[in-house]
Amino acid sequence: MGVFYGDGEMRVTPDSMHLMLPSNGSPKLCVTINSRDGSYEAQAEYDIRATTRGQRYVVSFPTDYTDKLMSLRVEDLGVLAYASSRCPGPVEAILPVAWGSNVATDKVTVLVNSQRASTRVFSLQLDRYFSCRMLTDTDSKAYDAACDIAVGPGADVIELKLVRKRDAHRLEDVSIPIAVR
Repeated sequence: MGVFYGDGEMRVTPDSMHLMLPSNGSPKLCVTINSRDGSYEAQAEYDIRATTRGQRYVVSFPTDYTDKLMSLRVEDLGVLAYASSRCPGPVEAILPVAWGSNVATDKVTVLVNSQRASTRVFSLQLDRYFSCRMLTDTDSKAYDAACDIAVGPGADVIELKLVRKRDAHRLEDVSIPIAVR
């Protein structure tokens, strides 16, 4: 899973990944990265106790695979980031990442594993469903669907439900809280 702002077709630039830190006082930032094809994965934790909350935070992610990452599009690299008391730990809200500057924040894209089911996302705030598109241009292992979700005005956290249905059976819904301000 991953959540990002901006255009999924943009190229990944590892030194430009950033997010907005939440206003809560969680001391750790937990980040997990998975490439869609399963060839790259990484985890890191950051001590954010002394960091100003509600501000843009550049995520420094040292790697020996910079060339590999720069060959990927943003939607080919799922980034799951959240603030917590420990890593891994309880997720209060996922923090969308952005790559580069001047990224529009009026929508987020959620990358999910459809489990080969019809997949869509329900926004509790907007009381509507958003369709998910299948990502079929490369071999997908970590996730295979992208769901573009409008961010309504005034919300700090949007509550989403991942809804999947295979044949006549509905799979268990998954709650996805996303901090958008």
